Amino acid sequence: LEAVLREAASAGRFTGRAGQIVAGFAERGGAVRQIALVGTGEAGGDDRLQRMEQAGGTLVAKYLTSGATELAVDLRDSGLSG
Repeated sequence: LEAVLREAASAGRFTGRAGQIVAGFAERGGAVRQIALVGTGEAGGDDRLQRMEQAGGTLVAKYLTSGATELAVDLRDSGLSG
């Protein structure tokens, strides 16, 4: 994660709490892309999948009427795979 996105998250008081979101911009493959960080709360716990669903709802609420035509979700560090 780029330093500028970490700083934006910090400045926006983003702690990763479920339902939080912070967005910024970064260069990817020669193009400027909007990057959103969405909180899912503490790792583990019985309600982990529910919090992941809440994160999805947070993304939909932010981008549904934004005009964006694509949205990719990176779950590599989510701890959801086997």
